[in-house]
Amino acid sequence: MGPFSDSERKSLESNPVVDKVTTSNVSFKSSFKIKAVKLSSSGTSPKEIFTKAGIDLELFQPDYAKKTIQRWRKIFEQSGEEGLR
Repeated sequence: MGPFSDSERKSLESNPVVDKVTTSNVSFKSSFKIKAVKLSSSGTSPKEIFTKAGIDLELFQPDYAKKTIQRWRKIFEQSGEEGLR
């Protein structure tokens, strides 16, 4: 991931599912994380989840969406929705 250019950061920051963006990291809102885990569990692909949320996956490593949702799912399984807040 990153470093993001100023225009890439502004684009990401304007997305309603994004909480904050640094030069090299994106934090997503907990509501999106929870929704993403649930959609993934019901069979929606990680790439589709991020794309439908308006996240440009070209800004990230090729397996970013998959690895991110796997990480969120593990947290969700251990701590439930509270773990993703």
